[in-house]
Amino acid sequence: MAVFYGFTGYWKEPAEAVQGDLRKVGIDFQLQLFDATPVPNRVNWKDAETDALLAKGASALDPKERFDAYAKVQSKVEDAAVWIPLYHEPLHLVTGAKLKPLKAHGIYGAGLYKGLSLEMK
Repeated sequence: MAVFYGFTGYWKEPAEAVQGDLRKVGIDFQLQLFDATPVPNRVNWKDAETDALLAKGASALDPKERFDAYAKVQSKVEDAAVWIPLYHEPLHLVTGAKLKPLKAHGIYGAGLYKGLSLEMK
């Protein structure tokens, strides 16, 4: 059995289409869609060390200590293949001559998350 963890809203229909195609070839593909509200460990992976590192990162006052804790979480999650994306949505960002160069945030598919980093020249 394969499980797809995704977001509600836009992702429901494409995930159901993939589920239908895989069902035709005998693959049991389950969907677990959730709200994209930011929370630690959003895939509900049960791992005490990861949870402890997330708590350490969230409570760290020193930026290096916070970075180190979250970097360890990222390595553990990547090594365990907790989340394997099936699709990456392209992100396009267009700017004009009156703005300083922009960096896309890419948070929840929003290039300009809450307008951060918008600056006039």
